[in-house]
Amino acid sequence: TSTAKVSSSRAVLLELSRHDLEAKLATDPQLKESVGELRNELAYMRSPKRLAQLWPFFGLPHHILEALSMTIEPMTLDAEALLCDAPRDPCAALSMIVLGQVELLSCGPSGEAPAVEKLGRGGVIGEIECLPSREQGSAEEMILSRQGSVVRARATSFTLVLSLPRVQLDD
Repeated sequence: TSTAKVSSSRAVLLELSRHDLEAKLATDPQLKESVGELRNELAYMRSPKRLAQLWPFFGLPHHILEALSMTIEPMTLDAEALLCDAPRDPCAALSMIVLGQVELLSCGPSGEAPAVEKLGRGGVIGEIECLPSREQGSAEEMILSRQGSVVRARATSFTLVLSLPRVQLDD
């Protein structure tokens, strides 16, 4: 089961059943290798071991990370698609890049000129924005004050990300 958002009045959706995909993978070694690499990367990026390396999840018990890893879903972005565009659409999710590239526009902590950065495979967007608390004097507040935050994030090519909305993190 999946959903899609179509931005044009005409669209063509092609679907391949899991059974047919598995049959094709069994007969095409090149396809099997490509799909296998992507499956492995997705599994690693969603794993509790990987999540434990990210700031918002550092020190959480394994069973919580394991439950969290099961809620993360892949999302595809076309070139030029926006992940966030503040203040209209602030960064409200933690996103991990599995495939493709995202360009970030970040605002410095003290109103410095915005900086542009490109992130590829393995990059993480929205970590700072998803920190749990920003109490005065907390480590989270200190990190935000030194690093600034993401103003805009957009895909520069077809991109696959794993995204965990802030709402899910709050739960």
